[in-house]
Amino acid sequence: MPDRIIFHIDVNSAFLSWEACYRLHHLGATLDLRTIPSAVGGDQSRRHGIILTKSIPAKKYHIKTGESLVEARKKCPDLVIVPPNYTLYSRASRAMMEILKEYTDTIEKYSIDEAFLDMTGTAGLSTWCTSSPSSAHSSASSTPSAVPMSDQCTPKMDPVVCAHAGSHRIEDPGPLPEEIDATWKTETEYRAVCLAFTLKERIRSELGFTVNIGISSNKLLAKMASDFQKPDQVHTLWPREIQRKMWPLPVEDLFYVGHATAPKLHRLGIHTIGALAQFDADILYHRMKSHGLLVHQFACGVDDSPVISQAMEAPPKGYGNSCTTIHDVTDRTEACWHLLSLAETVSQRIRADGVKISCVDLSLRDSELRFYDHQKQLRTPTDLTLEIYDAACQCFDELWTGYPIRHLGIHTSRVSHSFGRQADLFERYDYGKLSLVEHAIDEIRTRYGNDAVKRARFVSSPGHEDPDIPDHMSGGISRERRTVDYSKEKIL
Repeated sequence: MPDRIIFHIDVNSAFLSWEACYRLHHLGATLDLRTIPSAVGGDQSRRHGIILTKSIPAKKYHIKTGESLVEARKKCPDLVIVPPNYTLYSRASRAMMEILKEYTDTIEKYSIDEAFLDMTGTAGLSTWCTSSPSSAHSSASSTPSAVPMSDQCTPKMDPVVCAHAGSHRIEDPGPLPEEIDATWKTETEYRAVCLAFTLKERIRSELGFTVNIGISSNKLLAKMASDFQKPDQVHTLWPREIQRKMWPLPVEDLFYVGHATAPKLHRLGIHTIGALAQFDADILYHRMKSHGLLVHQFACGVDDSPVISQAMEAPPKGYGNSCTTIHDVTDRTEACWHLLSLAETVSQRIRADGVKISCVDLSLRDSELRFYDHQKQLRTPTDLTLEIYDAACQCFDELWTGYPIRHLGIHTSRVSHSFGRQADLFERYDYGKLSLVEHAIDEIRTRYGNDAVKRARFVSSPGHEDPDIPDHMSGGISRERRTVDYSKEKIL
């Protein structure tokens, strides 16, 4: 079997990049958020006060993803913080994935801003680069502008972040940087690097944001490579380069070595990836069980996991959603209102996948962040909003004792593909009729938007006047939180 060629695509400071591009090209901003200390974060008044992503200049102040806005501002008083726009980010991610699909059918979307591509044997590698390595020309290694634009673009897709997004294709990115040019050993490796530069430049030209691309023979090494110097870079990490490029790195930089694992390794005197690779595997297993063997294999560059394309993805083991409330909830009616909103979003996804569930789990957190959990087994598998909602409310009544609620969540499990449903004399609802109604509503919402059909409870609710109170299909998030009203934002 020939060696695999795996790409890992990682958007540089994804949320911030997408936000910066949108503001520059759609809102008339004159300052690129990526060039100043800035971050995408929440709103402390709504208790979403953490850093979601930060610019590269902000990293100089040691601002960390996940820390509170208060702590971040202590480190950098002039930090520019903008609210998240998840609708925009989803659209930007989809636009990038559409480009990636043109290069291979084997794509694993690892997160909203990351993807693995199995390029082994693809047409791109076998036909793209017909010139010899020495005949490449023009300059791909020059420093890019903040947001490259192409005035010659002919729009062909939704211009998500770049107003001039179009079909401009970069056929030859030019010579490889010296450090990259020296790493390839076979024609296939050379073609892979050339193709990666082409893909990187195409995303930058058509969508306006930059990515890092890591290349190797497995997913682990490709992901490690993409984390090397940023932004807007292509890096290789072939197995023969592990000792030189990966082993000197801190052990914390290794995939799957997190905050819990790193201290255990430090206590064993392991501080670099190379030290971990050369450590006794038996001792690691004795101290850390199977996870110790896993990180030892990773330190040696061993990973045989496949790139799982969407067609190969295992079906979900459950469906869920949760929300943090704007204020502490102390009233059952208001709590159940949140639960209905959550049940709407969860059940719609269940029906979209053509499955049913037979277990509903309710989770609560109080104002002191104490966690409470209770589940209910259903007599019959269901995909109905009201049956999931009723089960959640029953769990709530058995679990809640009056404490202030800060967070609610509904999770469903025991997924099945049962198409029929046995009649039950004790059923509260006529499943057949309600199923037809809910599937019809799903079709209408898919075609005309989620606001096309609303439950009467939400139409007459205070949420119509108060944006802080969730409305229908919000999943516990107010309408104002789902998108950003840029008319209220200061555009720099």
